[in-house]
Amino acid sequence: MTDVADLDGVLLDAWAVSAARHAREDAAPGYGSAPSANWSVGGPLIERFAVSVQPIERILHSTRLGEWQTWRATMSAPAAEQFGRSPLEAAMRCIIESVYGKAVESEVQDIQP
Repeated sequence: MTDVADLDGVLLDAWAVSAARHAREDAAPGYGSAPSANWSVGGPLIERFAVSVQPIERILHSTRLGEWQTWRATMSAPAAEQFGRSPLEAAMRCIIESVYGKAVESEVQDIQP
């Protein structure tokens, strides 16, 4: 099992698409899309699942001074809370947690081409 908080990259995207498909077929982007990196794919999921995203920690010492480095995403029904390095990453983790819980298998079982 893998903690949802540790998902990133392709595995995060695959689980996010799977969660969207499981919860609401009409909300599911196509497999192979990148909802954790692409606002045109992840943005509609944030809206459909009513995810709230807030910046919570700024970078204090780097060339990116003042940029947000940690984001918090929450949902109230079902209750879920996750964090990420970007708003999309945090939101996709939150959606996955709301559908599957705080841990998932290391491989997505229902991926179809």
